Amino acid sequence: MLMLHHDSAPVTDATLAELPAPLPCGPYHHPVPHCVLVRGLKVAALAHGYVVTRQQLGLNGSGHQLFGVMDLLPPPSVARADDRGFSIGFRNSTDESLAIRLVAGVRVVVCDNLALSGDLIALKRRNTTGLDLEAALTEGFERYLLHARELDRQVTEMQHTPLSAEEAKARLVDLFTTKVLPLRLFLPVARYYFNPDESMPDCQPSTRWGLLNACTRAIKRLSPARAFEANIALGHAFGLSAM
Repeated sequence: MLMLHHDSAPVTDATLAELPAPLPCGPYHHPVPHCVLVRGLKVAALAHGYVVTRQQLGLNGSGHQLFGVMDLLPPPSVARADDRGFSIGFRNSTDESLAIRLVAGVRVVVCDNLALSGDLIALKRRNTTGLDLEAALTEGFERYLLHARELDRQVTEMQHTPLSAEEAKARLVDLFTTKVLPLRLFLPVARYYFNPDESMPDCQPSTRWGLLNACTRAIKRLSPARAFEANIALGHAFGLSAM
């Protein structure tokens, strides 16, 4: 789930709809309201046969930056693993601080962990005048589906890649010395992986997937913005990148 920081707040569709219309920051800036983006993503998903089963949204204190995740139920023709589901992450800003970006993700059923690809999917255009949001989201969702299939394949490979204790320790040190994760998460990650209890079956396998799950469990402690970026950085570090 998205955990919230002091400068963030959970929001719903209704909350987003009540926000004042964003003002342009210049002659070429045409901000996309958060509610319009969320609604457009749902329409694009449904047009491809995917149904949004859950969404989690986090809005920063100014109301300008939105970070979200939607869990998706694919059409019956799409095979899916029993232990994980499809997710799509996204971000938006109405003050030019962030461009609209999508990212492929998987949700771990047993623990609600979220793993994101290391590659953000850029829409064809930024929040500028002349943006055809419907066309951009349709194209973006099609690219998401390609990324999601590759991500699913990579996760399966990770589940079958064992790690020795020495390899796991070396990877952990690298993750924190390169600041992929904040140092305050070191002890939780180490405990989840090396000493998981019965409530942590996702962390128990001594594999690359088990280590990633230990990291994504700890990431739940971060704010939505930091969690979003940390998940993508983890995706890079674990090789969860696009084709």
